[in-house]
Amino acid sequence: MGWPPTYKHPIWLAETFVDPSRFKGTCYRASNWLHLGQTLGFSRTRERGFAANHCPKAVFVYPLHRRALEPLRT
Repeated sequence: MGWPPTYKHPIWLAETFVDPSRFKGTCYRASNWLHLGQTLGFSRTRERGFAANHCPKAVFVYPLHRRALEPLRT
């Protein structure tokens, strides 16, 4: 089973996070991924939900459909 039959919703884009203290995201930029910005530097924890880890990540997305970004622009 794949995503659409299980969740009844199409996949519009792929996202990934890059640690800019270690990498520049060159392979994503070269592959036409879009750099959206930085996270706020939080990570998920079991106890409290989220905790500051002071390590912001760069966020890249790759649209899988021609109109994937239209809902994000409104």
